[in-house]
Amino acid sequence: MTKIPGRKGTVRRWSAPLLLVLLEQSAAALAQEEVTQPEWGVGNTWSYARISMPTTLATATVKSNYTLTVRSKDDRYRLSYVASEDGVTTQPSPLFWSLDTNFMNRQGAGGQWQEFPWYRWPAKQGSEWGGLWIFPNTSAPSDCHAKARGWEDVKVAAGTFRALRIEIACSFMYNANTASGTGQLQDIVWYSPRVKRHVRMERKTFAHVYTLADQIEELTAFNVD
Repeated sequence: MTKIPGRKGTVRRWSAPLLLVLLEQSAAALAQEEVTQPEWGVGNTWSYARISMPTTLATATVKSNYTLTVRSKDDRYRLSYVASEDGVTTQPSPLFWSLDTNFMNRQGAGGQWQEFPWYRWPAKQGSEWGGLWIFPNTSAPSDCHAKARGWEDVKVAAGTFRALRIEIACSFMYNANTASGTGQLQDIVWYSPRVKRHVRMERKTFAHVYTLADQIEELTAFNVD
């Protein structure tokens, strides 16, 4: 660092090598930032726009919107889900998330609760985890693996957010009425600590040579504590 005399004091000029080192150290510290388990409050809301691309089963692109609102919290979160498509809005329906903010449902009618392993806290770049999930029409639990790849700036309708990119892959064996074989689900989520949920999600689901789902959803509005 050199000092350059000025009329109203001293101007500091950092040498290029030193400035580069400082920038690298700052980038390394940001990359290793650890995200802790978020806590949702009753009344928190998130709205998303979803685009479902053409697949093997559906030839048209479908655009829809949905809003989630936290209604209660005990050993899990209970949220209301309202969706709209082509001007038609559904009645609120209850959905459940774990305290780790992973989506939950029952393994079949009246079965045990399960949570999809999108998140495990604390998380940071390089974190890895896994879990099991039973999909409909599958013959065995699916083995899912997740990895936090790194921080990215993500621009969506609700704003620009610094988000942790997490990639999830699940392999499963399916047994439908007309066919059986292997399949895979691939999710990419961008989690924002500010929003306490993802701001963008990409999902693709394959069964053998068929594309069953190809979706993108982005945050349009939110209100959190």
